[in-house]
Amino acid sequence: LLENLEAIVYRMDPNFTLLAISGRVFSMLGYTADELLDDPSIWRYGVHPDDAHKTGELLAFSRTTRAPHWIEFRVRHKSGRYIWILGTVTPIFNNQGELIYYDGVSLDVTDRVEAQQRDARHSERMSILTEISQKCASTLDPREILDIATQQACFTLDCVAAAINVEPISSRLLNLSLCCPKGCDVKNLDREIREADLDMRNVFGTTDMSARIVPDLSLSSPALARFAAKGGLKPGIIAPVIAGEDVLGVLLVARKAGEQFEADDLWFLSEIAAHASAALANALLYH
Repeated sequence: LLENLEAIVYRMDPNFTLLAISGRVFSMLGYTADELLDDPSIWRYGVHPDDAHKTGELLAFSRTTRAPHWIEFRVRHKSGRYIWILGTVTPIFNNQGELIYYDGVSLDVTDRVEAQQRDARHSERMSILTEISQKCASTLDPREILDIATQQACFTLDCVAAAINVEPISSRLLNLSLCCPKGCDVKNLDREIREADLDMRNVFGTTDMSARIVPDLSLSSPALARFAAKGGLKPGIIAPVIAGEDVLGVLLVARKAGEQFEADDLWFLSEIAAHASAALANALLYH
């Protein structure tokens, strides 16, 4: 019966050493029950560092109140990733009133939590896009428009961001905006861009000017490869800045090797690029 539960059922002593465990252990955690019982450190130190304090507080509170309590926290899967757990823990006492062990039940709620996080992130980013639209509408200065785009992309996505504005026919650099997280060498990145071939077909490495995630910038166009090498960057997203049929430039974000971008990030940068495109087109008409 326990093995058919969509949960993990366990017992541990007051020092948090695992005594017994059953249920969907392998499918949830990637470990067998025997692995967890043979190596107590896997269980004891598997809670995400950011959640360790609150789980400790819950156990202490449960012990004090002598009642079961629920908590939502992250634990490390054998693969190294973290999953979200909704768990209840019940303190068990002997006839002398001494705590002898905790009984717990844990459910994998990763899909639900991540869906909530995506919804919250989407709402936050929609608010940011509204703010970008309002700021861009209040200026006709191309450099200021690019600064608005790069700063919001940089701070929201926590990555290097660059906005390049070129003259469509000659590919002459008109405006450049860079935003880097702490520790980034802005001067070197700025110089690398200014020395690159900024023909947009060469920047994109193809005649396809659509926004896209680039898993490894060093394997894309020579211009992006040089930029990535100078900043120690690997994955990126590129989105065109367009007015009518003219490609006015590109909005680029990049991260260090080992990090990645997701589809939501691509959508967000594409929306920023669209706002910047409309604002730049308006500025060009004015000038």
